[in-house]
Amino acid sequence: PNASIANTLAGRITGLSKVQYSGRPGGDDPNTFIRGIGSLTTAGSLPLFLVDGVERPFTQLDPNEIESLTVLKDASATAVFGVRGANGVLIVTTKRGVEGKPKISFSTSAGMQVPSRLPQFVDSYTHATLYDLSQTNDDPNAVVTFSPTAIEAFRTNSDPIIYPNTNWMKYILKPAAFQTQENMNISGGTKTVKYFVSMGYLKQDGLFRTFDMDNKYNYSYDRYNYRANLDIDITTTTKISMTTGGRSEVRNEPQNSESQFSIWRNIYFSQPYRGIGIVNGKHIMSDPRYIAGETRDALNGYYGLGFINARRNILNYDLQLTQKLDFITKGLSFRIKGSYNSTYGLTKNRTNSKATYFANYLYDLDPNASAPTDKIVVYRKNGEDGILGYSESTSRARDWYMETAIDYRRDFGDHHVTGLLLYNESKSYYPSVNTDIPRGYVGLVGRVTYDYKSKYLFDLNMGYNGSENFAPGKRFGLFPAASIGWVLTEEHFMKQVPYIDYLKFRVSYGIVGNDIMGSNRFLY
Repeated sequence: PNASIANTLAGRITGLSKVQYSGRPGGDDPNTFIRGIGSLTTAGSLPLFLVDGVERPFTQLDPNEIESLTVLKDASATAVFGVRGANGVLIVTTKRGVEGKPKISFSTSAGMQVPSRLPQFVDSYTHATLYDLSQTNDDPNAVVTFSPTAIEAFRTNSDPIIYPNTNWMKYILKPAAFQTQENMNISGGTKTVKYFVSMGYLKQDGLFRTFDMDNKYNYSYDRYNYRANLDIDITTTTKISMTTGGRSEVRNEPQNSESQFSIWRNIYFSQPYRGIGIVNGKHIMSDPRYIAGETRDALNGYYGLGFINARRNILNYDLQLTQKLDFITKGLSFRIKGSYNSTYGLTKNRTNSKATYFANYLYDLDPNASAPTDKIVVYRKNGEDGILGYSESTSRARDWYMETAIDYRRDFGDHHVTGLLLYNESKSYYPSVNTDIPRGYVGLVGRVTYDYKSKYLFDLNMGYNGSENFAPGKRFGLFPAASIGWVLTEEHFMKQVPYIDYLKFRVSYGIVGNDIMGSNRFLY
């Protein structure tokens, strides 16, 4: 459900593509590209994301809150964003109330997540046979790693504890993981007050088996979305719009020996003969004296190492005042908007350790044991069960944005004219690099559009923006753009062509910019 927004967009909008690197619950945050990669770095190629006119991520929004999505691709449309517009802009607008009786909507869905593809690995017998063959191919006199006894035991599966054959993919991963999503919203209003209120919940389980451990040792993700959009007409010419949205997230993940990717590496790199898995709460591995060579057990990547519980709260708040200025000239209006966004996270790390057990024949450990033909199996303990540790860390982020603008929209018969003059600035605190220095932007935007009968189109745009990422004296740039268009299907002679519903020719030219240079700041 998280990635469905990006997936739907990528499937329906020309020039839009997305790459998702993780299937981890709550990690569905794909990189989105508009008309490909236009920079030497991924970060420098990502588009600008605007939610209700403010820069915010959108992939964790509840889809039930979204009214529309717009992708701006060409220079004429993105030049007004100046130093942020080089990679295109994706605009998300959330739903708002309309005049009418209250409407209540409830939706629920449930499904199963399955891996799209998993690699297939050979069994112990094939692995050992080919490994020995590779050694004798290099040196006919080489001492091979696997003895004939081991290879025969692999082939017949006569001794699965000492000479195991474990399919780690099937052993560790469940066939599917459950997920569910619910949403309830209510909207409506009067002539003066309109509202839209929404509550949503998403739950995703993980694919990993926890065996005898608590489910906290598995991946899971719970997300609670909320939104309240309110529009109030104070007078016939004055309107206040309040937008409140956010979410609360709870994420559980198993601790890992290196990184999140190491859990998968341990599965891929583990040999089928390394161990038998968990037996009666014990992690059983094959003793190196029976299985020679470098080996890796897939369970060592996460089993018994503890878990991570991460909680994050995100709050977005917008307040906008719109004032019509028809007393000056019809179609003129003024608006001012302020926005505040904050994020707070708390991560609890619970670390632990588990003893492992090597499977051995009794006669190899006890000189007084019975004859080898009895093949009594005992387990030699390696390490100790640890005590669950505790540590915690916090994270935070906040930013504000403000804009003030004069809009003009007027029709003169078949002639339609619009104009915009806008000033904006923003500041983000606690960035990932130079955390004590906020990141800031300031800009001026101008736009004039004209069309005749929605047939002949003309746009003239200008962005004058500044970024703190450049040296003093070189922080501001002018980004002009212009376009002309012709809607051919509005011509009378095209009305007789039944198989063409809409056809438009458009030419645009503009200059756009980008100030994202990887994760670096202040390269000057």
